[in-house]
Amino acid sequence: MSESLLRLPEVLRRTGHSRSSWYAEVLAGRAPRPVKRGKASLWLESEVQAVIDRDAAPATAPSEKSGIGVRRR
Repeated sequence: MSESLLRLPEVLRRTGHSRSSWYAEVLAGRAPRPVKRGKASLWLESEVQAVIDRDAAPATAPSEKSGIGVRRR
């Protein structure tokens, strides 16, 4: 079974990123690098979905036991 490849406009639509912020994520290693097909940059749908899932996951709250991020009066 072959994997779907997405063009940049579809990647941006799905992720909600701007073009510059998406490429910044790619350069920082937080988003997948594109697959080049001639002049076109394409992304594997599963890798884009993994970024969406990661960004949608709730951030873990700081632990009160460790005292990190807890303001004491």
